[in-house]
Amino acid sequence: MANMKPTILFVDDEPNILRGLQRLFRAQRDIWNLEFVGGGQEAVNWLQDNDPYAIVTDMRMPSVDGGNLLSQAARMQRAELRLVLSGEADRQLTFNTVGTSHQFFSKPCDDRLLVRAITQAYLLGSDLLFAAQRKLISNLTSLPVSQRVNIALAEATGQKASLADLINIVASEPALAIRVLQLANSSYFGRPADTLSIAAGVKLLGKDVIRSIWEQNKLVSVTMDENVGQILDELSGHAVVTARRTFDLSRLNGAADKDCEDAYAIGLLSWVGDVIAAGMPAASGMFENKHMVAASSYISCIYGLPHRTTDSLEMLSKSPDLPAQGDARARELGAVLFENRRAA
Repeated sequence: MANMKPTILFVDDEPNILRGLQRLFRAQRDIWNLEFVGGGQEAVNWLQDNDPYAIVTDMRMPSVDGGNLLSQAARMQRAELRLVLSGEADRQLTFNTVGTSHQFFSKPCDDRLLVRAITQAYLLGSDLLFAAQRKLISNLTSLPVSQRVNIALAEATGQKASLADLINIVASEPALAIRVLQLANSSYFGRPADTLSIAAGVKLLGKDVIRSIWEQNKLVSVTMDENVGQILDELSGHAVVTARRTFDLSRLNGAADKDCEDAYAIGLLSWVGDVIAAGMPAASGMFENKHMVAASSYISCIYGLPHRTTDSLEMLSKSPDLPAQGDARARELGAVLFENRRAA
C-alpha cells in the first residue's frame, strides 16, 4: 500500500473553492491521485465505482450534504479516512458528521495540516496493519461498551450529575475516552485543543454536547451480549490499571503534570484495540495481541489525537513480548515513554 499513490477525493459544491483546492494541493500530485467533484450526489455516484484512501468534504451542500455523504461512504465501506473541511457553524449539521467522519477542519485551513493528517494516517496504517484490519477500524461509527457503562453514562450526563462524575466515567473507559479526545482535538465544537487530558476534553465539549451525541447513538454502541459485556468490563479494568500505573511511573521519573496526564491517557488508550477486537463481531479472529495495540495507534491517528499518542502506541505495538495484563503493559509502556522523553 505504501508504494502506491493514494487517491484523495475532494468534495465541494462551490466552484471557486474547488478550484482553490486544486491549486492548493497541486504540489501533492506527485504522491497523491487527486479527484475533485462538485457536490455530494456527484461524490456518491463516483464512490459507486471508486474507493479512495481519503475523502475531504464540505458540510453544507444541496441534495446530499457532507454528513449524508460520509454516512453513505461508511455504509459502502469507502475511504479509510474521512475528513470534513467546512466553515459551517450549524451545530446539527456538525452532529450529523460525528461518527462517520474522523476529523473536522475549519475553513480557512492551513493545507499543511490536511497534508500531515492524510500522510501520517496512510503511512502508519501501511506499516502496522493489514488492509482488512484498517477497513474495519475506519468504518466503525461508534465503539463498543457494556450495558453497565451505558447506564453509568446516562447517569453521568443527567441533570443531577456533576461534571466530575462524567470525567470519572470517561477516564475509566477506553472507548469513551478516545471518542471524547477525538472530538476535543478537532474543530467539531470549537477550536481544536491539542490535548490528551481527559478532564480538559470533557470540559471543552461540555455535558450537554456529550449527552446529545450519546442520545443520537453516535458516541458508543452498547452490546446486549452479557458475556461480551463482561469481557469489555474486564478490559476496562486492565486499561485503568495500565493508565494509573503509567501515571505513577511518570511521576516517579520526574515528569511534569501534563506529561503524567498524557501517560494516563496513553495507557488507557492502549486497550482500545482490545475493546474493538472483543466487542465487534466482525473483528473476531482478526487481531493478534500486537495488532490490538497497533489498532489503538491507528485509530488514534485517524481520529487526529496528538502525535505523541500514536508514536508511543506504535512503539509499544512493536515490543517483542507485549503484555496482556494491565500492570505489565504499564511497565512496557513506561519504558517507551521514558525513551521518547530522552530522545526529545
